[in-house]
Amino acid sequence: MTPTTTTTTKDICDGYTCLPLPTLKPTEIRVLSHNVNTLPTTSIEELGASFDLYRNLNPTIIGMQETNKNWSKYDPTVGRVKQCIERRWPGSKLVTAHCHDDAFQTSYQPGGVAQMLLQKLTARVVKHGKDPLGRYVWQEFLLDGTRTLMVVTVYRVVQRRIKGSGPTTSVMQQWRKLRETGIEDPRPRQQTLDNLTEFLKLYEKDGNEIIVMMDANDPITSTAMDTFLDDLNLCDLMADYLPPNPPSTYQRG
Repeated sequence: MTPTTTTTTKDICDGYTCLPLPTLKPTEIRVLSHNVNTLPTTSIEELGASFDLYRNLNPTIIGMQETNKNWSKYDPTVGRVKQCIERRWPGSKLVTAHCHDDAFQTSYQPGGVAQMLLQKLTARVVKHGKDPLGRYVWQEFLLDGTRTLMVVTVYRVVQRRIKGSGPTTSVMQQWRKLRETGIEDPRPRQQTLDNLTEFLKLYEKDGNEIIVMMDANDPITSTAMDTFLDDLNLCDLMADYLPPNPPSTYQRG
């Protein structure tokens, strides 16, 4: 089975998804990327309500950016999320990442990502992994006898400069960790793209497929993003479906 994605222009309303979505064929998958700007794990009821909204879209994979969770606090974070998704999608798989920092003693920590495999491909997972700085997670699925599909969920910090950033911000967490590796003047925002390109390049050269779900905090047309896409032979899957004036990518509230 080779998973494919199918979207038609009638499924897009002024840049937004229209319900109901078409029924997925056996060879199709649906990926959902969402910057949640804090996953609500305090209440199991609120968290469950969020996943009920996702379930209406019938996703195969959900990628969440800026979860703002210290995933090492298992019970109020990983444990609670697993409980919610298992009730709705038995057999699902969860991969999480955050920047390990002893300064954070509660379940809240800026930054971080999560990726959930909910159906169809669970038996085809051959590898999964996470970035130690909490910038991205990935799962790799078998397509056929030789090729695989890697789905990566990425959060790229918004700050272009360190000056003025608070000590607990995601960018400062990454800056400190990069300094520990010997980089004298870390640039966490650009370093995310550089490290991700290096990580994925060998995988792409072997003829495998890649889907990147990223909150890049940057227009897809920016020089940095254009270089990133070109280096990995990637394209913007949504470009053909958005209107001439695309909708805002962020809405408060």
